[in-house]
Amino acid sequence: GPTCCTSTMEENLASLSAQETEGLIREAGRSLQASFNSLHRSFDKLYTDLRQYYRGSALNLDENLSDFWSRLLERTFKASAPTDVTLSEDYFECVAKQQETLRPFGDIPRDMKTKVIRSFVTARSFVQGLLVSADVVKKVSQVSLAEECTKALMKLIYCPHCRGLASVKPCSNYCSNVMKGCLANQADLDPVWQELIGKTHLPIPNLSSQTK
Repeated sequence: GPTCCTSTMEENLASLSAQETEGLIREAGRSLQASFNSLHRSFDKLYTDLRQYYRGSALNLDENLSDFWSRLLERTFKASAPTDVTLSEDYFECVAKQQETLRPFGDIPRDMKTKVIRSFVTARSFVQGLLVSADVVKKVSQVSLAEECTKALMKLIYCPHCRGLASVKPCSNYCSNVMKGCLANQADLDPVWQELIGKTHLPIPNLSSQTK
């Protein structure tokens, strides 16, 4: 029915409510992106060569781990050698070639190799998942609200203003129903989102709470 707002004012309020809602959704998306990017940066602080593998490069983990133990052996020899003795590069190369015979680290390299390879295969999937998730959040946050949604938002947010009741707030169920209608496509992602969080144990905000 008639209110203190003209048709032009209602159109302006509809446009304003849409802009405000789109801004809130983008802000929620930025928060999620920041969480994913922070996790990625924290997880990314690893041994440089191995980091290339889980980022997707065609790195031979077996060869790279062998090289790691060779370099560690070289550093060990350098640290333990008397200060008045100079060991040549040929000497270290010879030591590296005899690593299997000398076995200076015992069974540790062999035992660790299996565990590390398994861990880095998992890490590769995990890191790629973080990057893809951040990209998905960014795209999903770019919401284009339909005309019907814009009208519903205006009614939800500004209807009390037009009736001289600016302090009256809509109930939570009303808010939830309007947002579910406006973000129906995004809401369809919720089951998959919850599965992602459950499998990876990520400290990421609940998608449902972000859309309310």
